Parts: sequence; C-alpha cells; structure tokens
Amino acid sequence: MNLPLSYSLIPVPRPLCITLTLLMALLIFSLDYFTHFDMAMATLYVIVVAMAANFASRLGLIAIIFGCLGLAWLGFMLGSGSPLHFVTSLVAIIATGLLVGRSRNALRELERQASLLELTHDAIFVRGLDDKIQYWNSGAEELYGFGRQQAQGRVSHELLNTGAEQSVAPITNQLMRTGRWKGELVQQRADGAWLTVSSRWALLRDSRGRPLAILESNNDITERKKAEASLKEQERSKRVALATIPALVWISRPDMSLDYVNAHWQAQGVGESAKTLGWCQLLHPDDTAQWDAKWQLAWQSQKQGLEVEARLRLNDGSYRWFLHRALPIYGDDGEVARWYGTSIDIQERKSAQEALIKAQAELAHTSRVLSLGELAASIAHEVNQPITTVVTHGEALQLWLRRPELATEEIKAGVAAMVAEGRRAGEIIRRLRDMARNSQAQHGPLQCAALAEEVLAMVRHELERKKVRLSLEASSSLPQIAGDRVQLQQVLLNLILNAIQAMAQVPEEARHLRLDISETGQSLTFSVTDSGMGIPPGQHQQLFNAFYTTREEGMGMGLSICRSIIEAHDGQIWAETPASGGARFSFTLPVAADTALVADHAPL
Repeated sequence: MNLPLSYSLIPVPRPLCITLTLLMALLIFSLDYFTHFDMAMATLYVIVVAMAANFASRLGLIAIIFGCLGLAWLGFMLGSGSPLHFVTSLVAIIATGLLVGRSRNALRELERQASLLELTHDAIFVRGLDDKIQYWNSGAEELYGFGRQQAQGRVSHELLNTGAEQSVAPITNQLMRTGRWKGELVQQRADGAWLTVSSRWALLRDSRGRPLAILESNNDITERKKAEASLKEQERSKRVALATIPALVWISRPDMSLDYVNAHWQAQGVGESAKTLGWCQLLHPDDTAQWDAKWQLAWQSQKQGLEVEARLRLNDGSYRWFLHRALPIYGDDGEVARWYGTSIDIQERKSAQEALIKAQAELAHTSRVLSLGELAASIAHEVNQPITTVVTHGEALQLWLRRPELATEEIKAGVAAMVAEGRRAGEIIRRLRDMARNSQAQHGPLQCAALAEEVLAMVRHELERKKVRLSLEASSSLPQIAGDRVQLQQVLLNLILNAIQAMAQVPEEARHLRLDISETGQSLTFSVTDSGMGIPPGQHQQLFNAFYTTREEGMGMGLSICRSIIEAHDGQIWAETPASGGARFSFTLPVAADTALVADHAPL
C-alpha cells in the first residue's frame, strides 16, 4: 500500500500562476526567435508545461501543450533553428506533457487516499524510518490534542511518550521482518491524560520493496480497558464472596452433574469429591424420588426454580438436611444450560420441627383424653345402647327356646341382631381406643360423610342433653380425601364441642348446629356453624394461637392443635362470623390424588 508522506500544491495564487506561465512562454519564444544559439531553445517550453500542471485542468493542460508545439513550429518557420532542433523540441514537449499528465493523475490519487484518511475517526499518522511524523490526520488531532503543525517533524514516541509491554525496538524489529505489528500501547495526550490504544503498524515500501515509512493506526480503548478491569474486579469479588459465603454454592449441568462447588462444601464436610460424585450419589436414597420429581417439574415448567429439602451424605457417611434452591440459566437454543443454586444447612431446623411435631402429638393426645372425659356420658350412652339390645334379644331367645316348638326363624334373626349389636359395640370401643392412645398418624383414603357420622355418633348424646338441633349437609357424591382418620375426627370433634359450649347461654329453641361438607375445585370444605354468642371483634386470627382462649376454664390449645393437624394435611382452617350471627369454623382438605368419585352417604 502506497500513501503520500506529504502532499501540497505550490502555494501560489492561480492568477499569478497563469500570468507567470504566459510570460515564460513569451520569453522562451523571444529567445528562440532572436537568439541563434546552436541548441534547441524550443525545448524550454517544457518549463511552461510543468508550470501549467499546477493550475490548469486536463483540457487546459492539453491546450497549453498544443500551444507550446505551435510556438515551436512558428519559431522554426520564421527561420530559427535547424530541423533537428525542431524535432527534438517537439519530442521534449510531448514527452513532458505525458509525464506531467501521469504525475497529475498519481497526485490526484494520492490526494483522494489522503482525504479518505481524514474521514476516519481513528488516529492515523505516517512517520519515516527515523520515527519523525510526516503525516497527521484529523483523527490524530482529535485523539491526542496535537495539531498538524505541532506534530509534523517530531519523533512520535517522544511526542506521545509511548510505552508498551515491550520496548519499541523489538516492535520495530518485528515490523521490519514481517511488515506488520499490532498490540496495545500506552500514550499521553497533549493535556497530560494517559490513553490506552489498540495500535496497528504497517511498513510502507517502494516499488523495489525498500522500506519508505511506517503507517500507524491507533484506536482509543481506554474506557474498554477500564470496563474490563472493573469486570475482572467484580468477578474476583464474586469469587471471593462465593468462596466465603456460609452456604453450599454450586453450578450443575442439566444431567445433574456438578460443575462448580465453593469452598464451603469442604468446610461443611461434604468434600471436594462432590463434583465427581454428582447429585445422584450425594443424596439420601429416601430423598432421591422427591428430588427427581422436583427437578423434572422445574425442568418442564422452565418458569420456576428448584426448591427441595433433601439430605446430603457427608465424608463420614452420615447424612445432614439441606434446603436446596436453584434457578435455571438458558442457552442460545432456549434450553437449560446450567443450574445455579445454593444449599443451606437446615439440620437444626429439622430437629426442632421433629421436636415440635412430637410435642404437638403429645398435646393432641392430651386433648383427646380430655375430650373423652367430657364425653363420658355420651360414651356410656353409646355403649349402653348395643348392650341393652343384646340383653333384650337374649331374653327373647330364652323365651323362644322354652316353647315346645322352636321358632327357628325368630331365633336366627335374634342371634343375627345380637351379633350386629356386639360388633357395633366393638366398633365404638375401637374408635374410643384409637382416640385415647398416642399412636402415629396413619394416612389413607377416607370417605367424608362416614368420617362425619362417626364423630356425630360420639356427640349425639351430648347434643340431646344440651337440646341442640343438628343438621348435616353434604353432596350425594364426594371424592375421597387422604388423611389420618383419628386426627381428623379430633378436629371435627373439637369444633363441634366448642360449638355446643358456645350455645350454652342461648335459649334452647335457638340452639342450632350445622355441619356442611362441599367440594370446591380440588379440595373439600368442612364448615361447623353455631348460633351462639359469636366471636369477639378482632379475635378471629388469635383464636388459633397457642394458649389463647375466650373461656375461663379453657386451656387455649384445642384450636391451635386443630390448625397444626389441618396444615399437616396441606389444608387451611379459619374462623368467621356469618351474617345470621353465631360463629363458623371452616377448614379445607385436598382431594386424594388419583381416586375415583365414591358415593358417600346421603345428606342427613
């Protein structure tokens, strides 16, 4: 690539150039005509052609060349010079015209290339092999603050106080060997500010390949370098934070293999081998199914993150509870590329939860025993009915057996009735035993109306004794729920007894208790409504707090235990005041998964 090292036309006004050119032409014609030197004086017209190149256009230059040829011919016709001199002059004028025209074209091309360099925003300058600046574009003026007059003729490295990761001499040696060099330089502006530039050097050669000059192009990357430095500092700070945060920080691939773990994994006792083992071998076997289900759910939704409690195996072989949270990062193809997550130690919390559950179970047991104490009369009444029936049928059988002719059908019917009543008494005793003993929760499918009737059977005598009218409203077909029969019986029993006690101050004819069971979406709603004195304003939420009670003889634990049981069954419980007065306590229980609708008992 050849570029001008310097370019400028003769700094003389155009009218003066025209005048001087005409005077020179007249002078040469006078010398050719009036002198008789033994030489071709007409060859001096080449001076006129050269002078015209500074101001004449292409057509004007051609006209001047023909004019000089005409003057040479006129001088020859007037008798000045020999034919040889005339021919020599013609050849000289024509050759000079061709050379001048070619030089003008080359100069115009150089000027065009130089103008293109002025259009770029990059700082471009040309320096000789002695490193003195020969060309300085407007981009260099804007970047460095030095004008053309200040820069031209100065050594570039001294002017810009150039510094680099390596000295200038090795860079120059590489440039001379390969013809090019690129890298980063640190240079100083005219106002003293330091710049970091991306620099490219190219060696300019002549037609024979000899070095002529060096073209240097610089682009300011100071702000980019500052941004890169800031980004590196942020990355370093983040790495330090990740290494010191008191939690397990990890990056996982979609195949559940670990790509990164922070230093806290080793401190927590999980070990550096976590990246090699991956989640599949770190998780407790009992937690793997839950982990896989949550992982697949988060993977398929692509909108929510992962949150699951699972145990991790420590280096000593023991397991510890952690709460794992992660968010997906997507690639250009829209698929999950990485999972970024944390694992927080919740072993102490899980231990506290287990202790709380145990304490709640003990309180629930105490509450059941107290409830049974309150229901002593009802229990005696319920057990007395089947026993009385058995005795009655036994006496009837004795009479039938004394007859001469045995009444076979009556005896069979009596025995069957005695067996049925015996089983009924055994069922009552079994339910009371389950309520009294402190057994573990046993979840299974339950029929709602049957569950309600079992509880109502326990309190029927109490309802009769307190003169309370009962109504049960339930749909003819309700889905099953999944739960512990005894615990849910305890909730209904507690709410019904509270409702009966709340109506103690109400006239007997106004005592009405209503139990509703309805289906709402994917859950069933149980509501116990009484016609009592109602709930004091502002106490609806406080009723479910432990040790809070509105009765002087109350312990304040019944409704708190009910809330714990319902929440353990993934339900909700609340209290409200209906428009008709009294109080309504409601709770919801989710429908059992993958169970068909079953026909419950018809509304009572």
